[in-house]
Amino acid sequence: MNNSKHYATPATKQWLLVILALLPWLSGCAQTGQLPKPPISLPFEIQKAGSRVEMDIRIVSAIEYRFSLLYLYNQNDPLDIQRVRKLAGYANLDKPGVPVLLRLNIRLVDSTGKKLILEQDVSDIRVVAAGAGSYTKKIIYLNLAPGHYRVSIESLKDVPELIGTPVEFLIAFNPKP
Repeated sequence: MNNSKHYATPATKQWLLVILALLPWLSGCAQTGQLPKPPISLPFEIQKAGSRVEMDIRIVSAIEYRFSLLYLYNQNDPLDIQRVRKLAGYANLDKPGVPVLLRLNIRLVDSTGKKLILEQDVSDIRVVAAGAGSYTKKIIYLNLAPGHYRVSIESLKDVPELIGTPVEFLIAFNPKP
């Protein structure tokens, strides 16, 4: 009989925690065999050039999809609301806020590979909505057919003014009237 003890290293423990945290999501995807579908919102470190968010999504309805940024603020802090409003810009005053430079890439993934749907550098994004803890800035609205898509967005320049302001990349749609 071997009485030696085996201990997990700190790195092994960290990997186990990551796997345990992802297990419910991974098993949900495996059970359904399907990709997530909009609305989807992911954190995006727009402040750093080279920061990138990439995701595979499933489009189920041929409708208009909205690709946007959410500049988040603390709803209980009037100073934070005003600070983020200045960064996001003012829709009704034609003030775009702090300039950003992004590259949006959308590809249809099918049996033949990845078909480019859109690759566009975007710099002029404007606030189109506010409330519920965020200012929404429109990147593009685009009609997509049902299918599997790979979407990526990348920050092409540093935006130090946005350090400390949470930003999310949102893919959504208008609910049917």
